Amino acid sequence: MGDSLIIDWINENENRSYPLQYIPNSAGSALDNVILDAAIFYDGETIHNIVYLTEIEVSGNDRIIKITGQPNFTAASVATATYPLYIRNSKKSLLVIGSGIKDIAETTVYENVRFEGSVCYFFTKPWRGVSSLGFNNATPLTGEIVFEEGYQFGIDVTGSVIELDANRNKGEPIGCTKFFNSIPDDCSSIISFMNGVGVVNQGDNFQLVAGPNISIFNDPENHRIYIGLNFEKDDVCETPLPRPHATLQL
Repeated sequence: MGDSLIIDWINENENRSYPLQYIPNSAGSALDNVILDAAIFYDGETIHNIVYLTEIEVSGNDRIIKITGQPNFTAASVATATYPLYIRNSKKSLLVIGSGIKDIAETTVYENVRFEGSVCYFFTKPWRGVSSLGFNNATPLTGEIVFEEGYQFGIDVTGSVIELDANRNKGEPIGCTKFFNSIPDDCSSIISFMNGVGVVNQGDNFQLVAGPNISIFNDPENHRIYIGLNFEKDDVCETPLPRPHATLQL
């Protein structure tokens, strides 16, 4: 269904001025089967309130189409091309060309042949994205910028939002490396792992949770923790008696 609708749309445009506006007593009507559809993009600060078709240049078997504020479009080998012909310029703008382009035998300059505003797209200001990034009035960073997590510095990217966080639970954990000679480290007095298992987040606490038949007793004054069993009588299976041995005397 989608393909047939596109073909119908293009076929209809062969008999009307769209995407050019109809301008009486101008070259507009003669272009009905030349330009069948368009998507013209502008990404600079300059906004062209009116976008014109200014010229179609004949260059051998090619036709060079010129539009306000756009790099040229080239329709190559028009005599043998398959129509409708889809062509893009270096700005990725699109023209759909009809077979009427073959009838333009000499370079033609046009006046007041304008495109419908609905086929012109202006991407300015926020649409242009981020071009540089600066911190504390330092020289702005440009080009490809790579963010990397550091010690207690985390990066969270959600869609187009970048969050930079400095927190004890963010980024890479700080090990026992000595960073400052004037500040003594206390790595020898801190429990970082228990049987190879560490905390979930850096700076977080170990959570010891008692399970069935296990008891945990804290002795904070002596910095001790007791972990023991608390089986009840019924929790322990009775030890089976050994089989009796008979002594045979002859």
